[in-house]
Amino acid sequence: MFLQDTSAESFMLIAGGDCLFAFGTADETGAPFEATVPDMFQHADMLCIAIAERADPCEQPAPNMPGRPGMFSFMPGRPDTPTPRLQAQERVLSVMVAPERTSEALSIHNGDVSPRPLENIFDPGLCGTAQLIADTVGRYRKTLPPSCLDGFAMTLLSRVAHHLDVRQRRGRDIPKSVSNALNYIHDRIATPLPLADIAAAGGVSPYHFARLFRKALGLGVKDYVKRHRLQTATQLLLESDAKIAEVAAAAGFASPDDMETAVRKSAGISPTALRKHVQSPAPARATLAG
Repeated sequence: MFLQDTSAESFMLIAGGDCLFAFGTADETGAPFEATVPDMFQHADMLCIAIAERADPCEQPAPNMPGRPGMFSFMPGRPDTPTPRLQAQERVLSVMVAPERTSEALSIHNGDVSPRPLENIFDPGLCGTAQLIADTVGRYRKTLPPSCLDGFAMTLLSRVAHHLDVRQRRGRDIPKSVSNALNYIHDRIATPLPLADIAAAGGVSPYHFARLFRKALGLGVKDYVKRHRLQTATQLLLESDAKIAEVAAAAGFASPDDMETAVRKSAGISPTALRKHVQSPAPARATLAG
């Protein structure tokens, strides 16, 4: 575990725990900034998110780099040492993560999701979260614990996992009973979700449904519900001003303590600490509908 800060006036490279953050704005001369990445990240998975306009919208982005704000690219297991580069007035957050951390994030979302390249995917929600994280890391880089950086990386990877999951499902045949059940889970995540009710939504008996679900998604119903509750809670913590108890209830946790246990296991810090570190006065934050 280490925390390394090699910040320049307009470019920042911070490594801590199992991840590395590189972001900033290049100067107006157009000369790109480059940074040497520590050896431990030589074969890291790399996530690049565009969080600001480039000076010339007609300028072509570098290969594998997102082309406009709201777009991201994900490159697992790069064969060479990645070197973050920023063109004039371009602001991109690059996150390099140890492959085992990526596997953990994908497992939390869905145990059957495999890492694969994603190029120029539009996700404004991910962009907004990345902007908050970039501002927070820059502002508090001297005091942030490495576990917090790991937690931020896991939060971003949870959205990547969603996109990978969607594309992976498209490539295989999901039984209609399982598809109906997934919709039922997502629509009622704030409520108790016993197996019998989920199976009924799929139109089959609990015994047969449990087998179908595991075969289709690679994990059990109970594990999937737990992971979706965690994903829902994390998103609400970062994107709303709802109280901790309200977030726990909206995500279907039995109590705020249960949610804290789940968040700590995933991000290494408490829900309150996770939210505190991404608080930013600039963007408007949503509230839960009453």
